[in-house]
Amino acid sequence: MRESKSLSNAGGWSRQEMIDRALALSARRGAYLFRCRRAEDREDALQEAAMMILKRVDRFDPARSRPETFVRVMVRDVWREISARGRLMKNRPARALETLGEEDQPTAPDDIHRAELRMDLAVMREKLTPEQREVFDLLGSCSQIEIARRLRLSPATISRRVAEIREKLSGYASILFMGNR
Repeated sequence: MRESKSLSNAGGWSRQEMIDRALALSARRGAYLFRCRRAEDREDALQEAAMMILKRVDRFDPARSRPETFVRVMVRDVWREISARGRLMKNRPARALETLGEEDQPTAPDDIHRAELRMDLAVMREKLTPEQREVFDLLGSCSQIEIARRLRLSPATISRRVAEIREKLSGYASILFMGNR
């Protein structure tokens, strides 16, 4: 009861207005942070942020801060948390199947197939030079132009490295997958 009272007197902002402003700010921040990721990853992150905002908006205390400050800090903290989780999740698929615990072992055929592909991809990735790996790691989520900007290289250099990666991996993949027939 006390929380709803404090939100109704939140510097003239209603609870819904705080949520609307937080979601608008969150959408802008999410679009910036996830600008070169897949659209579905961006949408998932935005949904997660919205749920976190809805849970946290009732913590507002007008005695401690202004609504504008609370909303800005809350959105910043939400996206820091999501970004930190994203960095942790990025490293998880690279683990080999053998390193998974018994409870983590995939059981469905699709899960096993994905795990095998991840292991094959990890083996193929090791055949690349460090410069090629740097480009390879960004290929799934960014365009070549964005990769060039991030790595501060020319687009021609990125195109050349992508061609080298394709050449190396296509030869290795054909050997690898011929053995599975």
